[in-house]
Amino acid sequence: MKSKYLDALKKTILLYAILHLIILLGYAIYSNNFKLLNLFNILDLELFFPNILNGFVSDIFSLVVLIIIYIIFLL
Repeated sequence: MKSKYLDALKKTILLYAILHLIILLGYAIYSNNFKLLNLFNILDLELFFPNILNGFVSDIFSLVVLIIIYIIFLL
């Protein structure tokens, strides 16, 4: 049985996540700093892994991780 409260919580979290990404995208375009869209930056993983955001390899690895997570959710 689905709870309407749990359903509302899921929708609220999804809405805030979408708004967060829209704001990040807008600010990245405005500031011309697309490192803001790096998955590791969004998740603040540099707090645990210093210098993870440095270089082109980080951007590619971030995209690969994003695609893998997307495929996992498709299964």
